Amino acid sequence: MKKVIAVTATLLIAVTAIGPLASASSQQCLGNIRGFVYIENGKWPMTPIPFVTIQAGSRTTMTGMFGYYAIIGLPLGTFEVTVSKPGYAKQSKTVTLTQENPDAWSDFILEQGNVVLQQKTVFLGAL
Repeated sequence: MKKVIAVTATLLIAVTAIGPLASASSQQCLGNIRGFVYIENGKWPMTPIPFVTIQAGSRTTMTGMFGYYAIIGLPLGTFEVTVSKPGYAKQSKTVTLTQENPDAWSDFILEQGNVVLQQKTVFLGAL
């Protein structure tokens, strides 16, 4: 009986010690890309731009009212982060998330671009 209890206690200690190691190695490391998007206006502080589309890999988000964005839970690796908004020149940066540095901060300063408007003429017939 004492041997059964001793063996059971030894197994419990071994499982308890190895369990967290096994689950930690099976978890995927994730990273985040965050930042602000501003407009180039020659003034300080710069003006944040709301509702700018940010894309990193297959993930897309939009800046909030104060120009802040966050893409959370990305797998580690290299991403081409693209920022776009109608009326502004599109920008891209390469951001790398590693196990040593899983969080990246990447701000963008957009310049106003040429806005091309299409003109359409619609004929309603004789009035």
